Amino acid sequence: MKLQQKGVPSIYLACLEARTGVSLHGEWIEVPGDLNALTEQVKALLGHPTVNGVKEWIINRYEYFGPFKIDKLESMESVCTKARIINSLEDYERAHFDLWVFDNFDKELTEDDEDSILYSFWECYPEF
Repeated sequence: MKLQQKGVPSIYLACLEARTGVSLHGEWIEVPGDLNALTEQVKALLGHPTVNGVKEWIINRYEYFGPFKIDKLESMESVCTKARIINSLEDYERAHFDLWVFDNFDKELTEDDEDSILYSFWECYPEF
């Protein structure tokens, strides 16, 4: 498992229907952790002139989500929750969190999961 340096969690949102050959229309979007802000960014991308109203999109790539995996069809709520969790950690907590999550979570998350995940982590590492 590769430990990532702290950065802004980001997704590459790609249009399936605008894909021609090896060309793929999409854009990197920073995930602020706020669902409304992310929804506005996605809406702005959906209105891009080269897309012409196409609505079939996938998350083609992602970065700076630590140990969390992001599925191609993951809900924006889950993406935001994972970003908020990662952003709430200090640098010295991240390596421990990466290892802890690797063994404990590999699913979509809801906003309700955020507190319980962080609480469980800090229970395992009370020195934080």
